[in-house]
This record gives sequence, structure tokens and C-alpha cells, in this order.
Amino acid sequence: MNNSDDVKGKILRMKKFPMDLRGFPEDNITLLIQEEDESRTYTQPTKFNIRAEACHLVEHANPGDTFFIHIIAHGCYPFSITSSDKQFIGGQ
Repeated sequence: MNNSDDVKGKILRMKKFPMDLRGFPEDNITLLIQEEDESRTYTQPTKFNIRAEACHLVEHANPGDTFFIHIIAHGCYPFSITSSDKQFIGGQ
């Protein structure tokens, strides 16, 4: 199992928390998961997609609504590293 599979597994297990303990309907839960393969089952957690989902929550919020946001994040992608940052992480 690679690290990506482990993170995806944690996310899928955590999805059960608001459903089981708080009664959230499954169709009210949105998952953004980085997938390494080509299946692309889930929306990718890009900056744009994260902001779009946050805006969607705010736009459709009503008084008394409850939000549960869980983030698992680490590292960075090479394409997001500026040339001035590369010297600090051993890049070229």
C-alpha cells in the first residue's frame, strides 16, 4: 500500500463519523481526494476545487446548519514550488 492509498483509506473511514454519530446523509458529504491513478472517482483537492466547495457550503447555509470539515494534508507538488524555494528542499 502506498501513502496515497493510506490517506484515501483514512478519508473514507472518517466519512463514516458524521454519518454514524451525527446522522449526516451520505449525499450531503463531499470528498475531495487526490488520486494517483487514472480512475478519478473523486473531485481532486485543487485550490480551485477546495474554494469552490467552501463557497458552495456558504451559499447554501441556513441558520442552525452544522458543518464538519476534515482535512488531511501534507507535502507539496513539484509544480507548486517556486525556483527560490527549491534550494531549501534540495530541488534543482
